[in-house]
This record gives sequence, C-alpha cells and structure tokens, in this order.
Amino acid sequence: MNRRERLHALVDALRAGSPRLVTVARLSERFGVSARTVQRDLQSLMAAGVPVRYESGPGGGWTIDRRHTLPPLQLTEGEATALVVAATASDAPVGIDVRTAVDKIRAVLSDETNGVVDAALASVAVLPRNERVAAVVGDAITRRTALELEYADASGTRTTRTVEPIGLLAGGGHWYLIAWCRERRSERGFRMDRISAARATAERVPARLLPEALADGPGAGARTLR
Repeated sequence: MNRRERLHALVDALRAGSPRLVTVARLSERFGVSARTVQRDLQSLMAAGVPVRYESGPGGGWTIDRRHTLPPLQLTEGEATALVVAATASDAPVGIDVRTAVDKIRAVLSDETNGVVDAALASVAVLPRNERVAAVVGDAITRRTALELEYADASGTRTTRTVEPIGLLAGGGHWYLIAWCRERRSERGFRMDRISAARATAERVPARLLPEALADGPGAGARTLR
C-alpha cells in the first residue's frame, strides 16, 4: 500500500469507527507501518483540512467528524489533473474556498501524479480577479442576504446600490451577479469585474429562482448547472 492509498484508508478507518476513538497503535498494526508514520499521515490530513482530531486522556485517540467528510474518491491520474487544473483556473465567484479543496486533493496524490498536475498548471495562465468581492458575493448568494455594491456601468458611471442576490450567470467570457436591484425595482445583471467593492449585510432576503429572474432578459435560455 502506497502513501496515497494509506491516507484514503486512514480516513475510511476513522469514519468507520466514528465517534469511537482509534489509537495510533491500532492504526499502526492495521496498516503495517510504524506509529511515527501513522502520526505523520494524520498530521498531513489535518494540514489538508480533513476534520480529524485527537482527544487526549484515558482511552484517548483519533476520530473524524463524519458530518463534514465524504467517503474518499478513487480518482485516476487524468481525473485528478482535470479537477485540480479546472478548480485552480476557475474564476467562478462561488462561496467556496477552491484553494482548500485543491490542497486536499493534492495532499493524497502520489509524487508522480503531482508532477503531472504541476506540468499541466504550468501551461495555464489566468488573469487576477478581486478575491474579496468574489468571496462576499458568493457568501451572500448562499446565505440569502442583502449586498451593498459599488458598481460602474458600461459608461463608467459609478453608483452604490443595495441588491438582493439571486444567483450567477456566466456568458460571453464574463460572470454576472443576477440580483433584485432596490434602486431600479427589478432584476438586474451586474458584471462581476465592474463591482469594485461588495459589503455583506445580515439582512435576509426572499428566495428567488434564477431561471425565473433570467426568463425575460438577456439570460433567457440559460441553464443552471444542476
């Protein structure tokens, strides 16, 4: 069993035993490696963001939070490379930390596969984006909370607006925030690269369906990803 297989197997073993605690000694015996190797593997999983934790004291040991983990996926070299490159190059302003997800994938890949991934990444270039705006917008869509935007239209006129986010539209090489604009009292599309600042609020807004918001506008005919 190589290291990648062992990391998958460690997560499997902890998930199977959860919420019971599993000792390093037991894991060492099960996988036929030293306790030091098991400890190092567990630390690597923690560093990659896998929710494993150690509980000390009598009967102490390691466990994993089953609510926040999925069973390991067995990816081919091509699948892993495609996912990492697509996630790294993506500019989708979703409320997910893509870099953390990439780190988790790469943490369990073999050195050979990581070399293939590095070669693929070296052949892809992306323009920088406003990470702060993307994170705030994505979080507001997920949480259904109002947003305050500083926005410049096609003519360069700058305004500050309060909007109720509905979803995202991709097309023509750009991403758009589709939202109910309180100033215009209608659904509007705001090009993400024209939003200079986005401020989150705690105000909850009504849930609206993206296809309905797009039905009569330039996004008519667009399909959601689900």
